[in-house]
Amino acid sequence: MDAPSLPRPRLGQLGQLGRSSAPGATAEAPPRPRATLVPNAELSGREEIAPDVARLFVRPDGPVPAFQPGQYFSLGLTLDARAVLRPYSTASRKGAGDTLEFLVRRVPSGTFTPHLWQLSVGERLWIGPPKGLFTLRPADSRTHLLISAGTGIAPFISMLPELVAGEPDSPRNARPRVVLAHGVSYQQELAYRARLETLTARHPEFVYAPTVSRPGAPQNAGWSGRAGRVEAILPSIWGELALDPGDSVAYLCGNPDIVESSRDALLRLGMPAGAIVRENYWAAPARPG
Repeated sequence: MDAPSLPRPRLGQLGQLGRSSAPGATAEAPPRPRATLVPNAELSGREEIAPDVARLFVRPDGPVPAFQPGQYFSLGLTLDARAVLRPYSTASRKGAGDTLEFLVRRVPSGTFTPHLWQLSVGERLWIGPPKGLFTLRPADSRTHLLISAGTGIAPFISMLPELVAGEPDSPRNARPRVVLAHGVSYQQELAYRARLETLTARHPEFVYAPTVSRPGAPQNAGWSGRAGRVEAILPSIWGELALDPGDSVAYLCGNPDIVESSRDALLRLGMPAGAIVRENYWAAPARPG
């Protein structure tokens, strides 16, 4: 049976108009203030990756709550007297420090990210508890295919220490083979490229396969790696690594179109539908920002 898709929740406006309960009153009372957020965290750091992509570091006022790699946190601001929230998977490793890392794309016409972009380091925002079911299956020794597009790589960065490094006392042969395929439009959007290339050099069980979908663009001058959308390179990766569809599990994260087309490509390669786990980064057809 096909593994379920796990779409992000869509968040509506908070607050409703109240009506008078005074005897004989028939007119609608003035609207009550819409719900607002009490900030409970600060933007502690920021690293620009590309003009509209950045790594954001958020420090909660209290301890970072326990979370599983692959889960997400909602970030929120009060805008025009109403609470606006968006969910983002953390790229932080499990149990790491007092700060959470997020890889965020600014949507110029969006409701939320343009305001998030204007925050200076040290300014306040709201962060919710960890949520989500897009997490690793325990004790799974199958080859892991981590397939992502754009900022959809974030949950996989969180997962990698669990997959590649393993527990300190785990024997080497207990670690699964891991292939991370990441598709972007421009090479500068490969946010974790240096880290992942280093990981590839150190761990023969890990393969990093980045690709750019617009190889002819000026921003990709000098690029000599794979070209095409991430789903288009899956057959070549499959052949080069001689992957076994009966001994592999795939995790897919990104926009719904790429997630669905990647799933179709894997099914054509012989992977069982039940071995494909998906998460959409926004609900089609609208892309929240």
